[in-house]
Amino acid sequence: MKGREGMSETPRKLAAMHEAYGKEPGLTCGECPYLIRKEYGRAYFKCAGYGNTNAVSTDWAKKWCACGLISKEDISLLVPMVNQIKHMPKGKTVFEQIPGQMEMEGIP
Repeated sequence: MKGREGMSETPRKLAAMHEAYGKEPGLTCGECPYLIRKEYGRAYFKCAGYGNTNAVSTDWAKKWCACGLISKEDISLLVPMVNQIKHMPKGKTVFEQIPGQMEMEGIP
């Protein structure tokens, strides 16, 4: 199903967050403490977990299904996904685990 401006109902950026952190059915990004509101003539929303490039490509919607970060108490050490992708060597994906790397579930 297509939404506004030909976008699919689950944008790639949201699908990436769900793949990395899981989905939280019944909760929306609007309920997440990591959703940031920006004001530039109108309100824009950004996800602290995904990152902010001050471009439309990192705009977020409050109605989207929340990812697993909504239940984390502190994401201050988390590197935003856009920063991970920007510095990723060609051919590597964000979701490849580095040997010895801790899982998100292992973080208190």
